[in-house]
Amino acid sequence: MKKLLVCWIVFLFSFTGSAFAAKNDSVSAYNISSKLIAGDYFFDSGKAVNTLNSTYYAMSTGAHYVVTSREGYNGASGNITLPSVKMAVPGDTAFEIFGVYSHTAGMDLGIWCKDNQNWYIGATVSDPNGNITWYRSYSPISKAQHPTVHMIVKVQDDAVLLEVYDGRNYKIIDSRIINAPNCGFNAAGTGIKLTREHALAFISKKGDLSDGSYMLDSKWSNVYIYSKNGFSLWTSDFSASRLKGDTSDEQQTIHLSDLIPDYQDTCSILYNLP
Repeated sequence: MKKLLVCWIVFLFSFTGSAFAAKNDSVSAYNISSKLIAGDYFFDSGKAVNTLNSTYYAMSTGAHYVVTSREGYNGASGNITLPSVKMAVPGDTAFEIFGVYSHTAGMDLGIWCKDNQNWYIGATVSDPNGNITWYRSYSPISKAQHPTVHMIVKVQDDAVLLEVYDGRNYKIIDSRIINAPNCGFNAAGTGIKLTREHALAFISKKGDLSDGSYMLDSKWSNVYIYSKNGFSLWTSDFSASRLKGDTSDEQQTIHLSDLIPDYQDTCSILYNLP
């Protein structure tokens, strides 16, 4: 899961470059550390973002709250109230995602946001050889028009279907079939674990847990889990784990409420450590 999200963010940089940075603040995900001077990241425009405190934090890829199912499931669905988000630096990205994992491969898929206005479908696939493939839609999902969405994943033979609907009228907004041959994905759900996740992630060790980025009041509700035998609310009976990640410092930024394991929760993540 962590590896796939890191690759997701790297691909976002490679596809969009400095479009995620503030106006006139062009910066590369790969050379930003070369401009670290006395605790400041210096953008090409000369603007500095202080990151001195970040040297004292244990960091990996950002804050994640992940529920993982037991084996044997082939789909999941749920309503998501989209959070308010603020990305203080280019590398921070908000995610609301499902995951599909076989014994040999994995896929994270769902929606991501960087501007508090538009969300986009995206996915990363890690095959048995460790190769990573990235998929994205360029059709924006406007938060103003769709403050809540209904997201569905269906595991198929050698593929996974992702569908996003309006959470009020259930009209389709966007969908994608992500092909993943030889990854062990199958319509019966044999050997398959599912995940669902809130995340405010960044490229490994390139973040700052005091930079002011946040995602507030992201709510999953009415989450269902599916198998070849039927479907049910995703209660704790279907779960193998529910974890905050990654590091102890990143875990401090995660705040949960309204939790009914594991089909409902509200999550806020604030990068406001002192």
